[in-house]
Amino acid sequence: MNTYPILITCENAAYQLAYSASIGSASVFKGIGNEDKAAPAVICYAESKEEILTSTYVYAVDLNIIVKERAKTVDSDDIGALAGKVHNVFLSDTTRQALENATPNFAVYDVIEQPSTNTVEDDAFIQPLRLKVICCKK
Repeated sequence: MNTYPILITCENAAYQLAYSASIGSASVFKGIGNEDKAAPAVICYAESKEEILTSTYVYAVDLNIIVKERAKTVDSDDIGALAGKVHNVFLSDTTRQALENATPNFAVYDVIEQPSTNTVEDDAFIQPLRLKVICCKK
């Protein structure tokens, strides 16, 4: 569990945004330690932070959005549908503002996609989205 306020705030904002994405039967979780939740699921957690300039309280937060889809029960036409919805929400032109609006007293300056790799685990497709969120508490 994160104890840094900026990480908790960023996780809360991501959770609210993922939850609002109308993702059907998938459950949405927040916080480190939920990576083992069963598919279909969306897991949001802030992994680390780095203050951009000392004493400015502006941080680069590593935010992870993990999308799990059931591999065995997904129709071939539906593969990636959940990930597509979630990724569209987090990679749109309005993501910065949507994250900022999701949680009070939170300012987001930029959202930068980071490299990630899709995997398969047991009966689930794992499609991570890694973001660098430049933000601060107001």
